[in-house]
Amino acid sequence: MVYWAADGFACTYNKACSDKLRCLYTADPKNGKPLYKVGSTCKSAPGYCLPGYTCVDYLCKKNTEYIPTQATLPLYCQPGTDGLTFEQQNAAANMMNYYRRLLGTGWAEDKNGYAPIARMLYPLVYLCKTIGKASKEIADKCVMPPYTATHGHILSYHIIKKLNVDPKAALEEAIKTWAGQLKKVDPQTIGGAVFYQDEVEEKASDWAKVKECITSSS
Repeated sequence: MVYWAADGFACTYNKACSDKLRCLYTADPKNGKPLYKVGSTCKSAPGYCLPGYTCVDYLCKKNTEYIPTQATLPLYCQPGTDGLTFEQQNAAANMMNYYRRLLGTGWAEDKNGYAPIARMLYPLVYLCKTIGKASKEIADKCVMPPYTATHGHILSYHIIKKLNVDPKAALEEAIKTWAGQLKKVDPQTIGGAVFYQDEVEEKASDWAKVKECITSSS
């Protein structure tokens, strides 16, 4: 959720057989490696983001030329690819980036106060055509956990033991639950970074998958 190298994700929800929501990410935090580096917010540090990126709402966004869509809606993919509607995909992206911004502004609450500010977090982009499709393929198998992510991706899942839950409500519950794992741990800065190890890996692994960062400061 907060791994610095992640820059894309997608989710799916299959209530026909499992009532489990699954999300895949583009990068996998490694044991003993930095989860994110610590520093000031990108708005208060000129030159904070890597070349080719600009600080936008406390996340380092890649500079790309705007190309107006020719479709009625700027759809991420064809309907049905990941089992979510365009509104639900946007809701997922907005919620993921909300919690990443909390970490990038110093307002992400941990067990003993607030987690160290993350440097150079990218806004997650919803990747429906690739990992959205892969998420749905995993969900459609209707098997019990643990689940295996497709090659090059990392997976989180959330089980909802209720009937007739709206997919958007399921997304909100899952992402809030994953983000809430931070309150179970007290991330410490070691050499200018927070590492994916010990209690962070044991108690907040889904939170960790939502974040990431590159250069250190202070």
